[in-house]
Amino acid sequence: APALRVLSFNNEAQPASSEAGRRFSRLEADIVCFQEYSPKTGHVGQYPWKTVKLTRFAPGRRVGLALFSKYPIIHSYGRIWDRTGAPDINGYVWADLRYGMDTIRVVNLHLWSMGVRIEHAAK
Repeated sequence: APALRVLSFNNEAQPASSEAGRRFSRLEADIVCFQEYSPKTGHVGQYPWKTVKLTRFAPGRRVGLALFSKYPIIHSYGRIWDRTGAPDINGYVWADLRYGMDTIRVVNLHLWSMGVRIEHAAK
């Protein structure tokens, strides 16, 4: 089988007018997974199949996870975890894709980043 080209990218809700947005309009990957995806980015028109799981990030702003594919999506599921006191942007989506005579499952996972949280630091 030919090589399957997969791209995973934390989009941080970049607008289509940004340099990154313009580059995504020319993607050659077969499958693209975005974390912190915003439907307002508008740079994935070359993918006929998609699964998207969005959450309300802020008033008037929805972001989430997205998986775009050049191969048919047979089944998909997604979940955003409820995190009390923090943005609900972490979770996963998966999709079963028809790839030739086979079915493959692609999982797009967005976890909470490791890092120093100033509000939790001891004084």
